[in-house]
Amino acid sequence: MIVTIAEIIIRPGDENAFIAAYREARRHIADSPGCRMLRLVRGIEQPNRFLLFSEWVSLESHIEGFYGSDGFLSWRAGVCEYFAEPPCVEHVVDLRDRSDE
Repeated sequence: MIVTIAEIIIRPGDENAFIAAYREARRHIADSPGCRMLRLVRGIEQPNRFLLFSEWVSLESHIEGFYGSDGFLSWRAGVCEYFAEPPCVEHVVDLRDRSDE
């Protein structure tokens, strides 16, 4: 299992518009083959900072499958107008799912 963490910084004052746009556009990620979970959280100290967690069956399902799809373009078109800067994306391994740890 691969977890993707995207740090999304929204222009101050656009947070509620971003949340509404996310609720409409999230299906483009959630419906992507290989996506197992999607969760958006919001910062308390920095309310314009969001973290988007998604779980994927493999790194390839996220990078090659989702990033190479029309769903990615639709996702970005639905939310990117609110970004203060490009999101910072990181892939990590969920150690709970590893039998060798």
